[in-house]
Amino acid sequence: MELLHHYTNRAGLEGIARTKSLWATNFLDLKDTREILYGLVELLKLSLKSAMAEVPADKKQRSYTDADLAQIEEKFYSHIRTVACQADDGHLYVTSFAAAKTPDHDRRGIRSLWKDIGEDGYCLQFSKDDIEMLVQREDRLFNYGLIQASSVSYGLDKSSSDYGPLQSQMVQRLLCFIATARPDVGVELQHERLWPETTFVGKLMQFCARHKDPYFEDQREFRILAIPANTAASRPFTGIAVKKRPHLPPSGKRYIDIGEGWERGIEPRQILVGPCASRNLQDVLNSFSCLPEIIYVDVPEYPEQAS
Repeated sequence: MELLHHYTNRAGLEGIARTKSLWATNFLDLKDTREILYGLVELLKLSLKSAMAEVPADKKQRSYTDADLAQIEEKFYSHIRTVACQADDGHLYVTSFAAAKTPDHDRRGIRSLWKDIGEDGYCLQFSKDDIEMLVQREDRLFNYGLIQASSVSYGLDKSSSDYGPLQSQMVQRLLCFIATARPDVGVELQHERLWPETTFVGKLMQFCARHKDPYFEDQREFRILAIPANTAASRPFTGIAVKKRPHLPPSGKRYIDIGEGWERGIEPRQILVGPCASRNLQDVLNSFSCLPEIIYVDVPEYPEQAS
């Protein structure tokens, strides 16, 4: 059985135990902007090189400095974020897990993720099969533009099926930005090839959600990606797939509840209890129909703590 790790605090543990579901956060509300920036920035750099290759040499040599290119990048990124924020639907929601590399990870957890959540946190370990089954059931009950379970690629995966079309779309949009700023440059635009703006931004966010900086490769992240549709849908064999409604808590971080409405949701197979976490788990365990194995983790001190 392959286990996937989900690190959380006490409130998250109690919430999952109570609802038997998983919260997926709106991609725009993730606290770590590196989650969004890496794939977008790397794709943007490559696309800008391709776009500049279409600018006549005499114009390019005389007109564009590194500062000019940086300004184009910044304006383009701001535009993408504005379109994504203003869209009424098509928003991407993400929930994350980490895959173990060794049996020790399944017994003691992953050091870098303990540091992120804190030693007073918990690691809920779910069967990968259970997570994929949860996604399949969710897709039957609710209407999604996209819902999938996917491993994260570290670095830019140019072999992925969406890389080529997405880069081509980005190049055309960058050429539009260049032509607007400098009509005298004389670049040739192909407006008929452009996807609708919301379609482009949605696909771009999906691409970004599946790519991450190689610096974080030790986390071996696995994600549920979900884009709720804005309407219900009638299906010939499974009936009505209802609209998935996002939640907006006081914290302001929008989320959807994956697994809500199911009589039997998802439960962890194991729970790792951090070295400083409360071991009073009886109320939590009473909520589970199948008791998970509880492992109390003892980890070496971090060098900064020992000093």
